[in-house]
Amino acid sequence: MPPPKVPSPQNQFFLVAGDSTSAALTALELARQGVPVKLVASPGSVAAGIAISFGLALDPGSFSLFLGRIGLEDVSHLIIFPSDLCELVLWLAAAEDAVDKNKRSPISVFAAAPNPESLAAVRRGVVMIEPQPYFFVQFFSEDEDVARDFVFQYSGNKARSSSGADGFLIVGSNSLAEALAVKIAKLGGLTDGSKPKVDWILNPGMAQKIELRYPALKDICILNFHSPEQNPLGLIESFATPTRALILTEGSKGLEECSTIGQRGLLKHFSGTYVPHSRGDRLNRVFHKHFSWSANAGYVRFFGDYSCVASQARFAETGRFRLPRAIHERYSEARMAAGDLPYDNPSLKPWHAIDEDSRQSNRERADHMIYALARLGYVVEEARGQTASPIVFDKENLEQLARLEHMRWVAERRLAWWSFGAIRDNALRRHPLLVPYEALEEGEKEKDRQTVRDIPEVLRRAGLVARSGDQTGVPPPLPR
Repeated sequence: MPPPKVPSPQNQFFLVAGDSTSAALTALELARQGVPVKLVASPGSVAAGIAISFGLALDPGSFSLFLGRIGLEDVSHLIIFPSDLCELVLWLAAAEDAVDKNKRSPISVFAAAPNPESLAAVRRGVVMIEPQPYFFVQFFSEDEDVARDFVFQYSGNKARSSSGADGFLIVGSNSLAEALAVKIAKLGGLTDGSKPKVDWILNPGMAQKIELRYPALKDICILNFHSPEQNPLGLIESFATPTRALILTEGSKGLEECSTIGQRGLLKHFSGTYVPHSRGDRLNRVFHKHFSWSANAGYVRFFGDYSCVASQARFAETGRFRLPRAIHERYSEARMAAGDLPYDNPSLKPWHAIDEDSRQSNRERADHMIYALARLGYVVEEARGQTASPIVFDKENLEQLARLEHMRWVAERRLAWWSFGAIRDNALRRHPLLVPYEALEEGEKEKDRQTVRDIPEVLRRAGLVARSGDQTGVPPPLPR
């Protein structure tokens, strides 16, 4: 199967299919960015109602009937929000029948996972989606995308401040809180080799589900669950320290909590406060202007803006969204130069041919790269034709980041139910390198060091640069 070509912006047409609010908001955001887009949603669905209210191009019918009538001749990107994996398989089958077999390149298909369990099943190979020569299918999770944006916002702003958090307090009993906790664990920890510290205020039922779903989570990070009390604000106050970041995840309730504890002067005792919102960019612009108490509230940052997580750049994989592919390409070149062959190492296939588990591993490494650079005071930005001073890793930094990279890899594998085994066994998910960094042989440590040395080249391939805090040209952090 030939690698898919990225259509030029003027040749792009996005088709979004699904009955959910997320499907409608994704189509709306793409339209707002000037991208030609159409939404396919069932009559009477939430998505159809939103589209009609905002004047969005809508085909109010079933996805299968739409494809049979119109086809996919002009579509460059297909973004689908199925209610379950069975519906996804049926949709892909209908799309296969509707595709122009003479099309010069495959269509980029992004499939939203209905829930964490189905996404895990796909990534572990339990549920197989057969590759098609006409589609390049990638899976995504909205919660993971928002959590990924948190890493970008947290790392970018943290690098511009004089001090950063070494622990987190998460408030929420929803799937987004889960995605954030797992993402923090997968970052690996701090440059001194210590584990990430996470306190999480959630209901007991959710805590039990997390322990069953991620049995290794409490080994990977210093994690403590706390049940909400009669006075939840008092519980939040009890965790306030200058080295802890606060994350409020429960939508409008999180905004209300932010306002309440801001007025009480509690936020200034955290290193920063982060609140997810679909219009986070707008809230960041107006927050300090319209809240009289904000000057003493501490560092407040909204993240998860739809202009990022549902943007043309995200689905066209440009800018920082190209970073995972650049990492994979650089890794493949290095391993083949060392004598490895795709026959022996399946991960050396082109990006469009590797499995979803491998693609996700590269996404995790990309997030970690942004985070790790921030720990050294660098901010990752789009190059836009400009150059930045070279990234310099002294011997100590190199070893710190190599250890942190190994910690990240161990966390990622452990959370995907891998365990130590003297002999590698992919079927049983056993691996001999699931040991502390200090226990690795020198050759394995050198691979982690080379991963760090490759960072400038990987950024260049993705069209990004890393600038030190005093090179950014951005204003200082919001008032503490």
